[in-house]
Amino acid sequence: MFHERRLRTPSLPVRGGAPGCGVLLTVALVVLPAFAGDFSGTVSVARGTTSPNDRADQDTLDASFSLGWTQRITPLLELLVTYRGSEYHARPEDAPRIERRVRAPLVQLGYRLRSVRIRLSASSTRRRGTSAADHLDSDALLGEVSWTPRRGPQIQVRWRDETNVADIALFGRDTATRSWNVVGSWSGPSASLRYTFDDLRLDARLRGVRIDQQRHELVAGFRRRAWGDRLSLSASARLGLVDQTQRAATGGFVSEPVPAVRGLFAIDPSPEFGSLDAEPALVDGDLDTPTSPRIEIGGANTFRNVGVDLGVLREVSRLEISVDAPSDPALVWTVWDSPDNLTWTEVPGVAVTWDPALLRYTLSFPTRTARYLKAVNVSVNALDFVAVTEVRALVDLPATDTLKTRNTTTQLDVQLVARPTERFSASYTLGYAERGAEDGSLIVRDRREVDYRVALDWDLAAGWSAALTHQLSDQERSERPFEDLRERRWGARLAWDPLPAFHGELSASRRDEQLAGALARRSDNVTLRGTADIWTDLRATAAIGYASIDDRFGGFTLDSVRLSQALEARPTRRWSLTAGWDVEDFRTTGTLALSRRWSVRVGSSVRVLPTLNVFVSADRSDEDGRRFSGRRWTVSWSPGRRFSVSAAGQTSRTAETSETGSLSFGARYLLSDRAQLFASLARSTSRLGPGPERRITSGRLGLRVSL
Repeated sequence: MFHERRLRTPSLPVRGGAPGCGVLLTVALVVLPAFAGDFSGTVSVARGTTSPNDRADQDTLDASFSLGWTQRITPLLELLVTYRGSEYHARPEDAPRIERRVRAPLVQLGYRLRSVRIRLSASSTRRRGTSAADHLDSDALLGEVSWTPRRGPQIQVRWRDETNVADIALFGRDTATRSWNVVGSWSGPSASLRYTFDDLRLDARLRGVRIDQQRHELVAGFRRRAWGDRLSLSASARLGLVDQTQRAATGGFVSEPVPAVRGLFAIDPSPEFGSLDAEPALVDGDLDTPTSPRIEIGGANTFRNVGVDLGVLREVSRLEISVDAPSDPALVWTVWDSPDNLTWTEVPGVAVTWDPALLRYTLSFPTRTARYLKAVNVSVNALDFVAVTEVRALVDLPATDTLKTRNTTTQLDVQLVARPTERFSASYTLGYAERGAEDGSLIVRDRREVDYRVALDWDLAAGWSAALTHQLSDQERSERPFEDLRERRWGARLAWDPLPAFHGELSASRRDEQLAGALARRSDNVTLRGTADIWTDLRATAAIGYASIDDRFGGFTLDSVRLSQALEARPTRRWSLTAGWDVEDFRTTGTLALSRRWSVRVGSSVRVLPTLNVFVSADRSDEDGRRFSGRRWTVSWSPGRRFSVSAAGQTSRTAETSETGSLSFGARYLLSDRAQLFASLARSTSRLGPGPERRITSGRLGLRVSL
């Protein structure tokens, strides 16, 4: 249902755009309010001031808007017009001003009649910076026709013509792409079939690379249950063919992403030692949305360790750090690699560049082989309120003059699950993939992969249960630096639940990594863990574990014994407590030198009033005399529906007096259901060794309106 609204159309400049996009948008915003349509949007404006303790103040202006209009011209024809944009201005008193402006109009015409759908759209993104070198224009035209009946086969045809929309990190700026895509699919009660055809032409003028590619792919799936759902079988098969012609100028190159298993993060003023925690949002592919909680690198929020776990040893030439707001081009980063996510070695020869159009730092260094990599910001950022959104590893590859390749892909995945009784289940998973190239390839390499996993689970008598797993991953590839990679995993678990208030578990695992037929790394782990509910609101957990690592590629061995204990209590309905400690003794040889590590941590959460919550935590650790301490607290108060206040603080410090900390306050007041005022005040501090303390104080006041 649409409601007519008489609104004053804002004057919004459109500079450039896809062919006809700006003209269509202007006409639409003027004419469409006279018709019955649906208009929506948000506008946000914030003014801020940043005051460093050793430099002059600077003022900032941050504004953004998103407007949309949906107009149904006929019962079958609909028009969508959107216009997004942002403005950022920073005016330092002792430095040149920093500017960034983004305008992104889009016009889309859609037609739908029963199972037929047609969509045409034109979009443009104009990014303008302080200088002409910071400008970047992206245009896209899209056409789509689809036929999707409820039963029977379905088909979809897409056409795209784009400029600077392809991954600029891989192919550089001034890249034009034109592609056709046809997808036909059929789905039945227990089987499915899909065929895909792609025709792509990519012209990376800056890198001097041109690629013409055609891809055929056939995917089939099958799933069947039997014996009253006690036996299930699922299988999928994929056949692919890629014909590619690459032409490159002398010295041309492209970059290839290195897949990451997980993202990593920690606040650590001593980056040479210490493990990073998993942070999946750092590698989720979303370059616009910060992680939650935010990883702030603005102001004096230094020593943020952001990294990736590549799963296996891989070659890497660059790290990319994407952020959500303009940042200091002179921010200093260091890069570290590690074989075990514990001991880190600084990578020499790091060159840092900042792309103000894409809001991205690029950390380039000589190609090296590693599994874990991280970047650490070690200088104060002249701009505040900057958060990390994504981290990515890449490797640079040279391009040859002219290369024609044919790449084939064969993949088969089968899973069989059996549950003959309620107490026993078994599963078997097999995966096979083979990718071949006749003459080598730019993107796809020769590779063969075989993966299988066997798992058995028993529910034994008298509260006992057991599980066994075995997993093999065998890869043969022409990718440098190794011709062959094989990984085997074994696991076993024995659990005991003699009482409802007690759970005991013994687990053991082994992981072998072989490179070119020789053992490169072996990891063994054995853990005995027990959890007891002593009282209704008191739980205790204790564990003892043994770990052994024999890393022949890294040149070290490690044996460790770890003791840990944790308590969780809730003395009252509004008050909860947590505490824990762990001690780990090491015996190492080779390139790794480590003997003992211990840590203690406590935390408490209190709901003082129904509208007031308080949380505090503290931790302290020692790693062979290198001491580290951290404190964190948050307070939130919501006295009513319209008003809320929050405050937070954090401090991390090492024994060598390296320290980083932050203190922030925020308030929000709803003027109406569509408008709210917001304000924030933040102070961040940083000190490296015996040097002076750097302190930055920032404040913001803004208004957000929903239309």
